[in-house]
Amino acid sequence: MSSPPARPPRRRPARRSAPPRPCVSAWPHRPVNPGEPRRAQGARRLRPRHPGRAGLRALHPAERLRHRPLPRGRRRLLHPPGRTDPHPARHRPRPRRRVRPRRAAAPGSGRGPLRGPRHAGRGAALRALCFVGLAFVQGPVAFTVVAACQAAAQSITAPVTQALVGTLADEGDRTRMMAVIRTVRNVGFSLGALAAAPLLLADGVWLNRGVLLGNAVAFVAAAVPVARLRLAAAPRPVTVRSPLAAFGAVRDWRYVCLTALNAVLALHMTLLAVGLPLWVTHHSDVPDALVPFLVLVNTVLAIALQVPFARGVTEPRSGARALRRAGLALAVCAALLAVPAGAAPAVAIGAVILSCVALTAGELWQAAGGWELSYAYAPEDRRTTYLSLFGLGTSAQDMAGPLVVALVLGVGSAGWLALAVVFVAAALLAGPVVPLLERRPSAPAPAEAASAAPTPG
Repeated sequence: MSSPPARPPRRRPARRSAPPRPCVSAWPHRPVNPGEPRRAQGARRLRPRHPGRAGLRALHPAERLRHRPLPRGRRRLLHPPGRTDPHPARHRPRPRRRVRPRRAAAPGSGRGPLRGPRHAGRGAALRALCFVGLAFVQGPVAFTVVAACQAAAQSITAPVTQALVGTLADEGDRTRMMAVIRTVRNVGFSLGALAAAPLLLADGVWLNRGVLLGNAVAFVAAAVPVARLRLAAAPRPVTVRSPLAAFGAVRDWRYVCLTALNAVLALHMTLLAVGLPLWVTHHSDVPDALVPFLVLVNTVLAIALQVPFARGVTEPRSGARALRRAGLALAVCAALLAVPAGAAPAVAIGAVILSCVALTAGELWQAAGGWELSYAYAPEDRRTTYLSLFGLGTSAQDMAGPLVVALVLGVGSAGWLALAVVFVAAALLAGPVVPLLERRPSAPAPAEAASAAPTPG
């Protein structure tokens, strides 16, 4: 029996080549098929189906990036009309936050209260709290602690206020604004002293407490508008790793030299408060009633001439000239006080009045030059720290000044002449201080620092 003929092998039909699928990209901003139109590319930009949590754990970390949710602005390209959104909860548009209306800003202000105004306001509030403590403190130890806290708050306020004024004012108007603030402060000091004098003379505990509490209320009233100031631009954030890092400014020996020079010229404060009254008491022919008259002359001249003396101080060179004039004026003051005790009463009275006038001129020039140079050569990112270091020179003068004045009075005329020589030396050293500070390797030039500072909008 013959076998059936073998069938020919069955040929499978050739598979039709499927059309190329569009490339699914995890980055929708990359073109899928550059040859297609933009509208067709947007329709093809589909992401692969999400594998779920279990599938994500099984994938390679590099593959998980393809399934991460994209910003809400890409949702229209990823899921065109007619397609279902695999993650509706993730791509649901969030409700817009209600924008609150901004408060009224100060002239030349911009975006909101920043750290500088807040720090100045907190310093004033802290001083108010200290005066409240002084009104109700009991015992010498507690009084010393509260008084020390008040002195610390006062020293903190000065550099913060100077930094805030430097941010609000233009480069050439910075020193004039500081002079205006000092003039207003002297006016308030004089009016407050006149108002408090009859209350302090009265015998009453609550009257004395009322004077201190009224001073605290005045500080609170001043802290509120200062804290609400708005600056034109936010300052660059500064990271402080440790409070001890602020002592790094001491390594800048050139700036320390400027601080020491200013501390020597700031001796006029001790001369007015201690030197002139003791000089008057040492001269028996000079009436003691001349002491309040000298204080009045100093106050009136400081109020009337502080702004005119600071008007020409607009850059570091003029600041150095102001310090030089301050040293020469204080030298004239010390030389006039070298009048011997046996001099005629008219000569002694004329000498002490002229010395008070020269001392006031030195005070005004020293303040203007110190403001300009201390701010111009303080680095922008550590400006408050450098200004605090500059203020330490004044604090050192407050501690060592009475001792120096006592030594000068003990020596007599020779001591006043020696002090005049010291002031002349300080005036001569004020000239090289600007080139010395400009040669610092890491310090920016004053023009660059001023251009980098925010200006009022």
